[in-house]
Amino acid sequence: MRHLFFALITLSLFSACSEKQDELFTQCEQGNFNSCYAHGLKFSRGNGVRKNMHKALNFFEKACDGSVAKACSHIGFLYQTGQGVEKNYATSVAYYEKGCQLGDIGGCNNAAWVYEQKDDPIYNMKKSLTMYQLACEQNDMLACQNISNYYIRTQNYQPALPFLEKMCDKNKKDGCRDLGFIYFYILQSEDKTNIHKSMEYLKKGCDLKEKMSCNLLGSIYAQKELNGVSQDLTLSQKYLDQACQLNDQQACDRSDILEIYKMLENWQQNNANNDKQQK
Repeated sequence: MRHLFFALITLSLFSACSEKQDELFTQCEQGNFNSCYAHGLKFSRGNGVRKNMHKALNFFEKACDGSVAKACSHIGFLYQTGQGVEKNYATSVAYYEKGCQLGDIGGCNNAAWVYEQKDDPIYNMKKSLTMYQLACEQNDMLACQNISNYYIRTQNYQPALPFLEKMCDKNKKDGCRDLGFIYFYILQSEDKTNIHKSMEYLKKGCDLKEKMSCNLLGSIYAQKELNGVSQDLTLSQKYLDQACQLNDQQACDRSDILEIYKMLENWQQNNANNDKQQK
């Protein structure tokens, strides 16, 4: 009886899945292209059916022809990775671009990535940047990061700034950190007041628990005088300790040294005061 009970449950579940599959198939045949996409996902993931990438592709193509953006992007992914089809970057990027045009931001970002691959015949960095920008404008933070990383790698820092600013505005800590570093290490030589912009972004990065931002802030405040920023050993200690708590070993070492330095400075100050009193 026990085996029969489990067999009946299994049969019931299988029947329910089959009914769902038939329902999606029927809706797809009736022109509901979102159902075609959903049916394709079932076959691509093996949910309630035997996994079959060829069948999945067939339903994705129907959905894509019916202007379902994610279906087009999904086909692009299959051609990019060679799942159920022969790998083909040119076909992949064509579907990604169609998905992008229909409103799937992921399609824009993925098309950009394919165009960025230097070892492929369709390599086109200009198109890659255009697609990344399209995705970034639609608040895809990964695309904003990808395009800013390209400009940073090529040491072309000014064009990276608006994309990093968008990331930082959206509380993406890497964007705040990179802005802080660019304004401090690169653009401070052009305008000494850029150190204040740098510290503004570094403080936000540190508040978002980005350890390198905390470390650099602590280092800035430790210096005697730096382009109008007064030395503040208390703030320096604070930010170095925050970086240390975020597992930045260099900050831990700097914090220890700073603590010793502060002790020596206090000792020297006390001795100087004692000398004055004796006189």
